[in-house]
Amino acid sequence: MLFRSLYCKLQQMMLDELDAGGKVYLVYPVIEQSEQLPQLRAASADLKTITSRFAGYNCGLLHGKMKSDMKGEALRRFRSGETNILLSTQVIEIGVDVPDASMMVVMNAERFGIAQLHQLRGRVGRGDRKSKCILVASTPSSLNRLKVLEKSSDGFQLASMDLVL
Repeated sequence: MLFRSLYCKLQQMMLDELDAGGKVYLVYPVIEQSEQLPQLRAASADLKTITSRFAGYNCGLLHGKMKSDMKGEALRRFRSGETNILLSTQVIEIGVDVPDASMMVVMNAERFGIAQLHQLRGRVGRGDRKSKCILVASTPSSLNRLKVLEKSSDGFQLASMDLVL
């Protein structure tokens, strides 16, 4: 029941952001669902669900197995506003600049390194809009590690913490 409540609140936050004209990244640790790691959320698997939950908004998909021209088109559509929600893997970590992207939700955040999460959160907050980066962890034990990101925005310090942890 707690997870259902959390996801309802998260969905409402996303709707509020979209209704206010923002764009949302949903970042996933994997492209496809895996029998070996069934607890991980997958970008391709969630596309249909997210598309139906956010029926008034256009959703797109971006991942590393896509051909370069398809990746470029997915980013172009997100930049131009044709796509409001971009489901992606960490392929957006570096080199992606969409100034009006104002919210990021990272699923299974414990599966990413701290420095990687720092790079990902740098994809939002590049424009005039106030931004949000929400890290969704699938295990309570991972929260202490993720809290390091709350306290620092120094990439060097975070990379050092990654090595320590």
